[in-house]
Amino acid sequence: MAELTCPLCHGRAAEGAEIAAARCPSCGARFAGGTEDPPTAVAAASESWTIETPDARLVADGLFRLAPDEPLLERLGITTDRRDGFYRWWVFVAEGADPAAAFSEAASHGLPRT
Repeated sequence: MAELTCPLCHGRAAEGAEIAAARCPSCGARFAGGTEDPPTAVAAASESWTIETPDARLVADGLFRLAPDEPLLERLGITTDRRDGFYRWWVFVAEGADPAAAFSEAASHGLPRT
């Protein structure tokens, strides 16, 4: 059994044997991913939402570099589910937020790969 908590509203976004991309029932945020690492979760969310995204590694890295009071964290978040065994990574974007713009903003905080 897996459980996923929304990083935007802290409500229960999903639970079950397997979790699929959907919306948080508490705040309406879209979520997608379900992969083994943050960059592939960003890439999976980008594909699910059919958006162009900057380098997925930059987006994921940027999300982890944001200060807790950064306004972007009200629109975009990344988290893991809880389950027996290896957890999976999920990306959330607030209802009404532009995911492509949020990804670009997060990427601007990431460190480019050398």
